[in-house]
Amino acid sequence: MRFGLYVLLFYFFTSTLSAKCNFKSGEYIDKLSDPSTILLVEILTPKSAKYNENAFKILSSNSQNIHPKLKKRFKANINIIYEFGICKYKGSVRQTGDWKDHINFDSGGKLLRSLDVKLEEGNILNAVRFKLFIPETRKSINEVLASLILRKLNFIAPETFEVKTKINNVNHKMLFQETTGKELLERNLRREGAIFEGDETLLWSYKKYENFELENLSLARLINTNWFKKGSISQEITLQAFSKLQQSYLNYTYSMDRGNSLVIFPNQKNTNMFSNYFFVLISMNGSHALRPHNRKFFYNTLRSEFEPVYYDGDIYFNKILNLDPDENLKKMLLEAFTNPIEPEFLFKIDKLIQNNEIQKEFIKRVHLEENEAIKFIQKSIKSFIYNKNILENFLLNSQFTPINSSMSTSDLLDNYRQKQREKNLSQKIIKKIKYVNDKYDAYNITNEINTISIDDLSKILSKNKLNNSRVVLINNFNFEKYDKKIFKSILFKGSILHSPKTLIKIFENKKIIEITQSSIDDWVFIDQVNLSNWKIKFKGLKILKKNIDNSLQRFNIFGLTGCLTINDSILSNTSIILEGGKCEDSLNIINSQGSLSLIDIKHSNSDGVDLDFSKLIIKKLIVKEAINDCLDVSGGDYYIKNATLINCGDKGISIGEKSTFKSDEIYLNRAFIGVSSKDLSTASVLELSSDNVNTCIEVMNKKQEFGGANLHISKLNCSGLIFVDDHSKLLVGDNEF
Repeated sequence: MRFGLYVLLFYFFTSTLSAKCNFKSGEYIDKLSDPSTILLVEILTPKSAKYNENAFKILSSNSQNIHPKLKKRFKANINIIYEFGICKYKGSVRQTGDWKDHINFDSGGKLLRSLDVKLEEGNILNAVRFKLFIPETRKSINEVLASLILRKLNFIAPETFEVKTKINNVNHKMLFQETTGKELLERNLRREGAIFEGDETLLWSYKKYENFELENLSLARLINTNWFKKGSISQEITLQAFSKLQQSYLNYTYSMDRGNSLVIFPNQKNTNMFSNYFFVLISMNGSHALRPHNRKFFYNTLRSEFEPVYYDGDIYFNKILNLDPDENLKKMLLEAFTNPIEPEFLFKIDKLIQNNEIQKEFIKRVHLEENEAIKFIQKSIKSFIYNKNILENFLLNSQFTPINSSMSTSDLLDNYRQKQREKNLSQKIIKKIKYVNDKYDAYNITNEINTISIDDLSKILSKNKLNNSRVVLINNFNFEKYDKKIFKSILFKGSILHSPKTLIKIFENKKIIEITQSSIDDWVFIDQVNLSNWKIKFKGLKILKKNIDNSLQRFNIFGLTGCLTINDSILSNTSIILEGGKCEDSLNIINSQGSLSLIDIKHSNSDGVDLDFSKLIIKKLIVKEAINDCLDVSGGDYYIKNATLINCGDKGISIGEKSTFKSDEIYLNRAFIGVSSKDLSTASVLELSSDNVNTCIEVMNKKQEFGGANLHISKLNCSGLIFVDDHSKLLVGDNEF
């Protein structure tokens, strides 16, 4: 152990991230992911009189629903009592829910209301925003089980569990559910991107109109404006996605007036994803989540397609489907499917419900005796299987005649404008957007041009409103320029997408893929491919540091950060050799699993290797000359037997976002920071040797949605500094920091 005179111990980031907890979060990483360890969520609003006054205004209002103007936010002190300690956070709360069942009095006459909670600091199970629902408004533990099943089937669904609460000294059991945002995507192993939902603005208490009177004019809206405003590339991606989604909603409004069902397919049925989602929800009696105003969508930029995000299914498992008298449901099913449900998906469902993991996870999330929880889940699964079989048999014996609008976007727009005139709705329509010098030219129906800011456009996308006027964007986006930038090859049931100038040679007999850049911006995306025993050689163009434009976003218009990106693939005895290229990551592996015999990276423009949401074993890793980090891992399980990292501009190894990391031997030469373990990551290294490193180790909490980290190094040879914050734990040999 060589770090003598230069060892320092620093505590920082103590007040803004993990707030005031009386324990080190880095020592309780597993328990902080377990909802059963939360004993109580306590909320106190300092201005309780105004909080109660707001509640009585809602209760005494004449409308059946809760008027949006009455959903005022109040500052709150929020304490989370775990079985091992307490965290005290600052935050705010407001009324949530559409109908008045979200606010009432319990049997003892005490006020009970569903709340939207926002934490200014810290998190609960990685959520910084969440809802506390009156359990009956979400069919209680039915919602817990539904969210679990959907996540296990790889649909995006929120963390949901029962929790005891004490709100302004009143005790209740509530249903915790995280809101739709970046943390939800991370939990479901997706990268941050655009999230949309059906716009409810016109549905509830809108001016002189009755509830739902304007449903056939209600389209979509953007949820996460912060992502949109990050840069020109995220703006372009969002507008591209929004254009597709708005057209789907226009199709829905057109079909709705003709008595057709409420089925929305933003991917134009190019995949079975939405049909599969539809199938599962109907099997769980969760059609409420399929209502257009309840729908939420994540745009997966990597695959240029939408994914459904589960919300508000009003699930009730123990109800048997009876299709015979329900002609509307049968009609909707025939529209939702072009073929019988795919056997692979049915097998996936059968495999899941036979797995005991669902039962274990469910028991952690409900406040029932174990035998009662098991009885509920067994009965619910039995009903789920019965309903699944009914749907499956119906689809097998059906003739499919899907109802699809063949109308062009312009015809759909004309139809929409006609309905707007009939309802006498005052609403401006923007039909074209053009980016000009950090602003946008907005063209209305009569081709008048108004120059608007990025912030203005974000308000139109998210609120359908600007300067107190109702404004909706129905943009006829030009997709042709994107299609011309993608080439596709098929490889073993998967695909290889790449930029047009990239040269690719595939030698199937030798199992070698050779990739050569013709342009510094060339990229390759390998998706859903079995790469067992394959060797990939990527020859990129070397980039001079002075030519780097740091103003650009870290991903391109296809959401790719890597010159070579491998996604959702199987690796076994795979080797990758890569040199050069102008990318955020030379190599990016996402949602993949298996083993690599060798990764050898040279001359990286930014990060050498970036591993996300994967489970990987790497026998030998070599990275030489990376302008930023040599190795960056997040959200996965990684074992690197031997690593040699030379000339890393920032970190040798960055371990973050709840990763588990192990290594036998690491050698570092020239880095600003040797090993950085952050944000609820657990790491262990048998031997770490470093030369020319300013900081040997840092262990810390960086992001609000996470906590401290835990790092154990058996043998350390390094003469630099050591940084540890007071949320984290470091063990070097037998010395604890």
